[in-house]
Amino acid sequence: MANKEHLDLLERGVDVWNEWRQENPEIQPDLTQADLSRAILNGANLTQADLSRAMLVVADMDGADLGGADLTGAILSRAILIGANLRRAKLIGANLIGANLIAANLTEANLTQAILMGANLIEANLTQAILTQAILSGVNLSEAILKEANLSETILRGANLTKANLSAVNLKAANLRSAQLIETNLEGAVLEGCLIYGISAWDLKLEGAKQSNLIVTPEEDERIITTDNLEVAQFLYLLNTSQKSGLPSISSLLKLY
Repeated sequence: MANKEHLDLLERGVDVWNEWRQENPEIQPDLTQADLSRAILNGANLTQADLSRAMLVVADMDGADLGGADLTGAILSRAILIGANLRRAKLIGANLIGANLIAANLTEANLTQAILMGANLIEANLTQAILTQAILSGVNLSEAILKEANLSETILRGANLTKANLSAVNLKAANLRSAQLIETNLEGAVLEGCLIYGISAWDLKLEGAKQSNLIVTPEEDERIITTDNLEVAQFLYLLNTSQKSGLPSISSLLKLY
């Protein structure tokens, strides 16, 4: 449970809290399991704070400093974290469904098995972040930076990765079904065993990317079709669809020209 003194200070407002933090830099705030739902914490100094299993539903934390904070198992659904600093924060198993993380700094953050469905991460910095087995279905990561991040076995179904920087990222066995990859930088990325059925892939940067066993067919399809080239995936998908529907195959149509 949270330290009552620490919780009382925070409830007195951000100015009082930040002044106390400045005067007591050696104290690590204990806000374990605290209910801070709908709290106004704009610009709060929460560095190194223990917020594990805390309730932060719809909390307003614009510009808050959560560097190195422990948010393991915390509930941050629909929380507002625009421009927040979450560098090296621990978010293992955290719930960030619908959270607003526009331009947030998540460099080296640990988001293993975190749930971020529908979260807004436009222009967020996730350099070297760990997102193994995280759920990012429907997440908006357009223009986000994910250089050298670990996204192995991550679910990115329907995610928007337009103009995102995923150079040297690990996407091994990731689920990219119906994801948007338009002008996405995947230079040096590891793309092995990914599910890429239904993706929109245009004008990609793939120099040095490792591509193998990319699955073009949906999970429920008994026949598995793979390719080792992301750029031909949509062609194979259209070919497979035309054959299933009884329409002339793309290959036969091409012979007419």
